[in-house]
Amino acid sequence: MESLPNRTDLLRILAEISKDINSGSSQNISDDAVLTDSVSECSKELCDFYNNKYMMNTTSDNKDKSVLMFIEYPDDDCEKYPASLCGELFVDDTSVALTFVTKDTVFPMLSVRYINKKIGRLLIKLRNDQSKLLFSGYIENGSFSVLEMHICDVEIDTDDDSNKLNNNQLQYILTRLLPYSASIDEESKAAYSFAFSTISELDLLYKLCKDEYPQEIKESIDYYFQILFNTGVLFSERQHIQRALSYLLLINWNAYTLVPDMMIAGEILEAEFHDLQHVKKRILEIVAQVRHNKTLPRPILLKGPAGVGKTKLCKIIARILNLHDVTIDFSSLKDIEAITGSSRIYSNARPGMILEKLYSVRSANVALILNEIDKASFNGGHGNPTDVLLPLLDGFGFTDLFIEAAIPTQSILFISTCNDESKISKPLLDRFTVIDIPAYTENEKRTILENHVLPQTLAHMSIDDTQFSLSKGAINLLCSNYAVGPGVRDIEQYVERLVSHYIYEREIYGPHSARLSESDLMDILGPGNATTSRTLHVSPGLVKTAYYHNGVVRIVSVEAITREGNGGFITTNIISDIHKDYCRVAYECVQSSLLAFLHDFRTLDVIVHVPDDLPLCASNFLGNAVFAAILSSIDCKDISPDKLFIGGCDLYGNTYYDGNVADQLIAAIIEKGISTVYAPVGFSRHLSLPLDGVNLAIVEGLDISELYELV
Repeated sequence: MESLPNRTDLLRILAEISKDINSGSSQNISDDAVLTDSVSECSKELCDFYNNKYMMNTTSDNKDKSVLMFIEYPDDDCEKYPASLCGELFVDDTSVALTFVTKDTVFPMLSVRYINKKIGRLLIKLRNDQSKLLFSGYIENGSFSVLEMHICDVEIDTDDDSNKLNNNQLQYILTRLLPYSASIDEESKAAYSFAFSTISELDLLYKLCKDEYPQEIKESIDYYFQILFNTGVLFSERQHIQRALSYLLLINWNAYTLVPDMMIAGEILEAEFHDLQHVKKRILEIVAQVRHNKTLPRPILLKGPAGVGKTKLCKIIARILNLHDVTIDFSSLKDIEAITGSSRIYSNARPGMILEKLYSVRSANVALILNEIDKASFNGGHGNPTDVLLPLLDGFGFTDLFIEAAIPTQSILFISTCNDESKISKPLLDRFTVIDIPAYTENEKRTILENHVLPQTLAHMSIDDTQFSLSKGAINLLCSNYAVGPGVRDIEQYVERLVSHYIYEREIYGPHSARLSESDLMDILGPGNATTSRTLHVSPGLVKTAYYHNGVVRIVSVEAITREGNGGFITTNIISDIHKDYCRVAYECVQSSLLAFLHDFRTLDVIVHVPDDLPLCASNFLGNAVFAAILSSIDCKDISPDKLFIGGCDLYGNTYYDGNVADQLIAAIIEKGISTVYAPVGFSRHLSLPLDGVNLAIVEGLDISELYELV
């Protein structure tokens, strides 16, 4: 608690700040303001009405809220005083006091022992308005601690005094001056902000809350008011200035960080997401960083396939960090002006989306979700919207062209999502902390379906779990043959379809219970969506490999054949030039290998084919498999389908793994029944996944020829 100022200092402070309230003309606190014996004209019924309307909780449970003032009681018998009082503020040369009236008692003048220095200007304004006030709080140690203050005038004669504060304006000002003290919800807080709309009201708000604005914002506000109060301002210019002032004044620019609770954060993540332990751990590390530094972390990028819950996770991060969440969808943006706004010289000028989003929640303390930044489109000469993000993510702020003011961004947490990071420029990608969200495996989908999707869908449709259920076989079939996407959206759609079909049958045939089997599932949903797996005979030249890209693990076959020819090397169904180069390097490595010294490649043609489409990425997941496939074809050596090669090799046969994910890769390989993985030396160091009790062997080799001989 701050040290309590004495009454002399308090009066001096109030006298100084009263100058701002009176439009620059100093109004000394003189004998005219001396408290008389008259009591407030507020009726007892009015006091009771406003006490019931505004009173929240007046017990000491609210002590964590900011105290507005301490009111000193004249005797030690505090129990006779109520925890809410209605009266007026009085100030004279020797004291600051309040007089109150309740239903049964008129109290003598009560002295104010302490005033929160942030509300000094506000109290002068309320004194000048002669507003009738309702104070509520709690009684402790012979004084009344005021936590809430409301204006309880029945009506305001706007013709008589257009600048007299009403209660909505008072509550909004209190939330700006003391953001932690407000007992109102965010919706009410935004509604109160609409109480300031005219130029005179905005001017009043600025005078009362001037110290709460950052310096760069104050400079812009002062500039606009200086123009506005000059004569000869055009009507259109006046309209623009009023709109710009609304944005500048009604957004709370103060940066504050509410320290999140680690235990609550963990509980929220566990309740909302199944598995994804490495993702949850990374989020909790960020939360711990915020707790330690009391500042927001660097920008975050969540990358992964569609439907895995990236946007949902963005909102959960905002919830854990006690921030508003606002979203800008980059897939719909076509030019830079959508972010920066357009100059007011144009008739259709508008603010940028960042400013609009801050204004929508009346706060700059937000988690700004930049959704699908990899889908931002370049529209001719209008530029790419992601180009604006570079200085923004560095925390340098940016200038909105519509209000022509620099917007501070220190209190904004930027969280982005993308499906394909290769479409994001390297300078932009380097500014993010990247968190990879992988696709769900079939086992994870089954667990999510049973424990989350099905119960939530039944609850949403008001169906009891004793009335509708799915057999184990139906669940397995749904996850393997129908919901084959990387995320859970298709699971939600299929489960909703099944429950809707059950409700339809209830309407036709009457109430009954249903437990769907595999055949029931196929009758309702029709043919599945899973790709029919090809039956591959074990043949020389047939080798498996695996890759991880954009959250999805794929196991693909590499086929190689050799025939008499002229030393040609051909690749088919491999579109990427990078992947073709990796295959060529493996082919050259085979020629220089001692394992193939008996063969004259000048008389052989080698054809390498990959039946499945490959991603356009730079990772080398083909090299080792292509080497093994070519040698297998030459030696007529079969390689079992439960064996798999990963990683690449260079011209000298050195193996390497350049992927950035190993756990998800191995988890998918285990699920597909692979028993042995042949990998570059050091691959196991990338794993945090425990392999105890798992039927999988990882064989590592420094040289690809050595690795092949171990098969």
